[in-house]
Amino acid sequence: MRRAGSRTRLRLSGEIARAFTAWFFPAIIPMMMVVACGSSVAYAQGQGFAQAAPVDPADTFPLFYRDKTGRALEQCLDASETDPCGIAAGVPDSTRPIVFPTNFPNEFFYWRAAARIRGLGGNDSNRADLMMSIEATFAPPGAAGDGKPIVLARWHLRIPRGLVANATYTVTYPFGVKTVVTDAKGAVEVTDDQGCVTVPPACDFTRVLTATNLGPFLTWDSTAPAPPAGFVGDPNTDHTITGSPLGTNFFRIEGPNAAGPYRNTIQSNLFAITGKTFVDVHKPSQ
Repeated sequence: MRRAGSRTRLRLSGEIARAFTAWFFPAIIPMMMVVACGSSVAYAQGQGFAQAAPVDPADTFPLFYRDKTGRALEQCLDASETDPCGIAAGVPDSTRPIVFPTNFPNEFFYWRAAARIRGLGGNDSNRADLMMSIEATFAPPGAAGDGKPIVLARWHLRIPRGLVANATYTVTYPFGVKTVVTDAKGAVEVTDDQGCVTVPPACDFTRVLTATNLGPFLTWDSTAPAPPAGFVGDPNTDHTITGSPLGTNFFRIEGPNAAGPYRNTIQSNLFAITGKTFVDVHKPSQ
């Protein structure tokens, strides 16, 4: 059984994911399509996805999602200590196998990419965090048995401080460009959720396919080390990536003093990637 195992601790993406955990998961729902602290948000150019698999009868979520390059990633639900799935939240009883709905995480990923830029405004304590994911969770939020299953494509940018107040910045990322405006504290927070963001009605899992904020799946590039066998990355290790349909395999911020006085560009090309390749056990080997 691929869901046997025990773990309650978070295993997302090393330093980047530990920081995300503190503020990201409590804010899953309710959120409508776009929430921005600031204004003048230019939307994304992602390609969306190609296929939502049939629902897995074991847990009522699609078995996998496939992007337009043909890559399919399955539910990342393995919970052994050596498995790099990075389950988003602990199961109620870490000593027992994952079983829906009685011992099931309240959220998990099909795919996730997280990046961090340090040194905004020339101060190493200032950071910008970008998170992109195909995420499975429940609405209303809570334990598996308390809500209905939903899947959403999420793009989230968080900059707590460090930029010039009330200024315009351009954010370039693998799926496009956004223009954001800081608040009076030099902060920005933008969330773009597409797919099923509220219920009722029951989630149509194919709504993620037409997302404009993500797609296709980003993966580690060929630079050593290689990802663990069967995975497109490891959420505990930051790595250079490939897969941007625009050739922008990085996270960049441009605007007034973004990297310090008279330095208006700052970026990172390292991402923490979660994703497990779907293997059709019924398909004959070649």
